[in-house]
Amino acid sequence: LADNMEPAAGPICINRLTLYSKAWRYFDPGLYSFFKTYIFIPICTPTFSIKRKIFGVIISYGFVLLWHGITYANITYEVVNFTYI
Repeated sequence: LADNMEPAAGPICINRLTLYSKAWRYFDPGLYSFFKTYIFIPICTPTFSIKRKIFGVIISYGFVLLWHGITYANITYEVVNFTYI
């Protein structure tokens, strides 16, 4: 490319997923990278204890909920996703 930047790979088909843990990682790699770099890791550092990890996941899901809107359907969807992690 002219600017020497490689675009991220496109999203994968969610029907081919065998592990739910891969859903967010591969469905939208840019969003996954952003949340991991700027939200999850800073919250979990320095100890990466289970409490910090859970709090990091809750905050990450909170950002998604704010982005999509706080509706009953979105809250239900996020609670179900959180329980599958």
